[in-house]
Amino acid sequence: MKNVHLILSGDNTSKLDESIRISRKMYSIDRLIVVVPEHQTSRFKDKIRDIEQKWKDVDLKEVSLDGIELCALDLCDIIYEILIGDNKNEDVIINISHSDPTSALAGFFCASILKTKIISVINGEPEDLSRVPYEELIPIRYAILSKIPEIGIGNQELLMKTVNEAFKDGSFPEIRLKHLSPTNLSHHLKYLDTEEYIIRVTSGRKKEIVLTNLGRLMKISYEILKLKKQKKAKSQ
Repeated sequence: MKNVHLILSGDNTSKLDESIRISRKMYSIDRLIVVVPEHQTSRFKDKIRDIEQKWKDVDLKEVSLDGIELCALDLCDIIYEILIGDNKNEDVIINISHSDPTSALAGFFCASILKTKIISVINGEPEDLSRVPYEELIPIRYAILSKIPEIGIGNQELLMKTVNEAFKDGSFPEIRLKHLSPTNLSHHLKYLDTEEYIIRVTSGRKKEIVLTNLGRLMKISYEILKLKKQKKAKSQ
């Protein structure tokens, strides 16, 4: 298994070497991805060139700091890109030892929902952090979320048709269900609305659905967890 380290650096270039040292002390490094705040990549280019003298595989990515959910979404996108890449045997490690507060919280959140290793410094020493136990959505609710448009407004009747078509064509083999009734769909949508994964709005006779940032985060987390399970199965 090769280790890909996501170094969440904040906007401080001076601490980057120390962050990499901490990563190296905890786990072997096969690939480095330095994650910086949006629109800050130009400040890190010279530093990245220095790092490339020591490490062969280095990349620079950016994340939004406009809230923890958006930052976590960007981190999930980066992790998803890693997992769908050519190398099928990579393990992701998140390093928040010298990150900004928003990235640190987003990294901790991602590590918890994706069951990913996360490291930092405690009392001056590098340590693995314990993830917060996170209750996963049941598969049918992930399936429903996956069929709600990322952008714009979804329609409940069209959603039921799309979800049922996905069940019939085997898109969700883990769900032993061929048909979802309007009553069952409403039950699951009520839960997703209560937990703020979606927002439901009644417009005349139409029941419309809007995906929240938390809902988008759950969608991509489900895809990432599926990829991790598939890779684990293939490696055995």
